[in-house]
Amino acid sequence: MSEQENYFSFFPAGNINEILTVLSTNYYTHYVYRDIQQWIIQDKKDRSKKKYVKLPVYTLNALLLSDSSLVVKYFDHKQHENIIAVEDSLGTIGRRYEDVFPGMDDGGLSSDCSILSNDSTIFCISQYSNNVKYINRNEGQVKNLKTIEKFDNYPDVIRSRNGTVYSFKRNPFLIHPIARLIGNKIFVLSTFKNSRSQDYNHQLLFIDVYSTNLVYLYSYMMKNLTVDDVSDYCFINNRFALVNGNKFISGFCNNVNN
Repeated sequence: MSEQENYFSFFPAGNINEILTVLSTNYYTHYVYRDIQQWIIQDKKDRSKKKYVKLPVYTLNALLLSDSSLVVKYFDHKQHENIIAVEDSLGTIGRRYEDVFPGMDDGGLSSDCSILSNDSTIFCISQYSNNVKYINRNEGQVKNLKTIEKFDNYPDVIRSRNGTVYSFKRNPFLIHPIARLIGNKIFVLSTFKNSRSQDYNHQLLFIDVYSTNLVYLYSYMMKNLTVDDVSDYCFINNRFALVNGNKFISGFCNNVNN
């Protein structure tokens, strides 16, 4: 299994909805939790040995890169800005990428995204729109790209009078709940066709496949599944492995471009 495929989060660990990212390596199992804002590193030989690393305050998205490296997206309430940063296992922020989401004083809500990364690029794939932030890891340059969906706008967010509490103005429409980088392709779970078109029934999901330059390649369609049924997925040996929490599930999959 490749390094990217290790991001597949089949781990029976508490509330799967609060786990931002997981990684299993030769010596450690890593869990990053949103509710307690911690990165937990567990020794595989002695599971009682755990290391707890604090995340930056208001971390809402994350991706584990290795035993000692984590990409996070957090909201800086002083600057009123979403920050992409790389944190090490000592809790030190090494690199910050600012102006990735310029002008978005949203508390980190509407910019919610799946974070992916390879050696050269960090990808932030919006969960609520077709927007993708394409960040050069070395130079920090940011490109604005799009998925094939025709939904450009981020959901509206309102802020309390004291400026510390953010909430959605109305319930947002979840377009891309999960995205995964597997090998040299990006696999994006899409519910947009499912929920906005009369041509499809309720129990259909689509996984759209892109190159790492975000060129659309093809799509898969899965029957008898809804977005609530899938908490993670991976593509192994030309077949999808799907999980719901800590349970494997199965769904019939067709390449819709054939």
